[in-house]
Amino acid sequence: MALIYIDPLSGSNGTGTFVSPRNSVPTSLTYGDKVLIKEGTILEGGWTVPAPSGVGSIENQLYIGTYDKNTGE
Repeated sequence: MALIYIDPLSGSNGTGTFVSPRNSVPTSLTYGDKVLIKEGTILEGGWTVPAPSGVGSIENQLYIGTYDKNTGE
């Protein structure tokens, strides 16, 4: 499971941390990953998530939310 910060307006595609956010969604995600998009931005496009091995189990959830641009929370 990974925590991935995304800022669509970032000039470079960073490592996915709060200090160095990606500017796009990784080409593939794993269930259990947490994707946070910078507040006040719009993320366009799509991404692919692998098929779940156990539908309904907590480890097969993908979390998508936003983060505060000042604190990362």
